[in-house]
Amino acid sequence: MWGANSILGALALVGCAMQGAAPSMPKPQAAKEIKFTAADGGTVFGDFYASAKPESTRVVLMFHQAGSNAAEYYPIAPRVAALGFDCLAVDQRSGGDMWGVANRTAALYPKPPDYTAAYSDILGALSWAQDQHYKTIIAWGSSYSASLVLKLAAEHPELSGVIAFSPGEYFGQPGLVLGWVKQIKIPMLLASTEPEASNSVRAFYNTSQRPGDLLVISPKGIHGSSTLRPDKEPNGSAFYWQNVESFLKRFEK
Repeated sequence: MWGANSILGALALVGCAMQGAAPSMPKPQAAKEIKFTAADGGTVFGDFYASAKPESTRVVLMFHQAGSNAAEYYPIAPRVAALGFDCLAVDQRSGGDMWGVANRTAALYPKPPDYTAAYSDILGALSWAQDQHYKTIIAWGSSYSASLVLKLAAEHPELSGVIAFSPGEYFGQPGLVLGWVKQIKIPMLLASTEPEASNSVRAFYNTSQRPGDLLVISPKGIHGSSTLRPDKEPNGSAFYWQNVESFLKRFEK
């Protein structure tokens, strides 16, 4: 059974909420709102970005950090779409109004769901992608959702790859996420700050024992996928982008 969120997870939530002071930016014109169904039957909102290459057979499913929403990927998804991937940035039910944008899925719940409840939304996104008949499906997570996409990768080897920014043992069961990582058989990119790497991310990487996996650590980084946003991390985002683009190029064919 799932445990309560750990103290570490709670601290991550506080840290994420503090990032809400970041300047907002307008929603990209390319982003189209869609709705799909979570694994437990709930409604989930997301923003779809079409690939620069027509009728792409590849998609990246993007999930946000605590207190956040699909707007975390406003400056990120268009850049990934330019590489030839459709993108779906999801509003999970565990989230908030970071970036000055409301979380449409979280607004449906009178009581804020915990991190683990959002796994139904992540499963729903995978089902949506499979229904669209994508040949390549990559799951991308940020903070708590980075840990949940590692669970997804462990349970769904039909995924093509997984990208996890700042994953950790956020669920009150030490070693739970590490156990998921041990089951993963697909290519994996793990990215974090140095303190996060020392806490758990380096252990995740070391247990995989696969030469094709990438571990990306920078002293200039910040928590979660927002480290790729130049408005959040102008000095460190280029380093992370270089590695993300290199990883995604593996899936060009």
